[in-house]
Amino acid sequence: MWRLFFYLMIMLKCSISLAFNFETNKVIIHKPTYSKSTHFGYSVAGYKVDNDSWILIGAPLTQRERIQDYGHLNRIREGAIYRCRINVPNSCYMLPFDKKDDWHEVRDQHGIYYAENKTDQLLGATLQVTDDIILACAPNYRHVSRVLRHDEFRYEPTGICYTLKDKMRKFEEHAPCRNSLWGHHRQGYCQAGFSSAIAKNDSTLFLSGPGAWYWQGMIFSIDLDNKDIRHKYPEKSGQGNEDDSYRGYSLGIGLFDDDNVEDLVVGAPRGRGSVEIFSSNFKLLHTIQGTQMGAYFGASIIAVDLNNDKYTYF
Repeated sequence: MWRLFFYLMIMLKCSISLAFNFETNKVIIHKPTYSKSTHFGYSVAGYKVDNDSWILIGAPLTQRERIQDYGHLNRIREGAIYRCRINVPNSCYMLPFDKKDDWHEVRDQHGIYYAENKTDQLLGATLQVTDDIILACAPNYRHVSRVLRHDEFRYEPTGICYTLKDKMRKFEEHAPCRNSLWGHHRQGYCQAGFSSAIAKNDSTLFLSGPGAWYWQGMIFSIDLDNKDIRHKYPEKSGQGNEDDSYRGYSLGIGLFDDDNVEDLVVGAPRGRGSVEIFSSNFKLLHTIQGTQMGAYFGASIIAVDLNNDKYTYF
């Protein structure tokens, strides 16, 4: 009898799994245009403008021709976002997220040259889409500074994000860690844009920098109307036992209090791992601790209103 029950359970399980198979008769396939070693499909999102529907596809290892190293034209692996038609196979076009050359120098009043290096920056590793905003991040983008009297270079993965707005006509960049706080002990290894979220009213951008402050991690709230940083947490390094916790490895947004303003859920998976809930102005509301060392609790977060009661479950 128990064997019959066992076989019935196997059959039931198989039949349930078959019910969730994808359509295989009418398949639309998109492939990278040039190189196959691009990680094409690393990130995917749907986008609709007017009556046209598109698939946006991240390919963070895409090579592009750039002017690099003081005027030389090289092919560098910097990543890309492609826009593909839903119903036409292999109809992908690269979106113009970043038109600047790889080596873009600026000198400040202290005699320091600042430049940027986009080789292996992983543009397209992070991709978010709302009704009017396309966000793509390159968390391994490197900010380069050179002190003239020492002829010393610093290559630091501060990270960078780009937004396309107004039906892909308005381009902006966001680099909250590209500042004078160099070094792994501050924000030099921030990797801003490792995770991201956009408020439903399209007014606020949330970015994480899990490499800031000895890899304790950091989160930012950015006003998308004027690009100002509204809030950031923490303002400085915490205690030594918080090192390597990777706050901001994952992000989610939702309503977790009664102010009707979207709050933030933040994962910090190292050690036993934890998930923190912050209000919209980054007041810490609650912390959930993991229980098992090395389980990476908090590495992935999904926040959703399951029963339409205006409160979010995650």
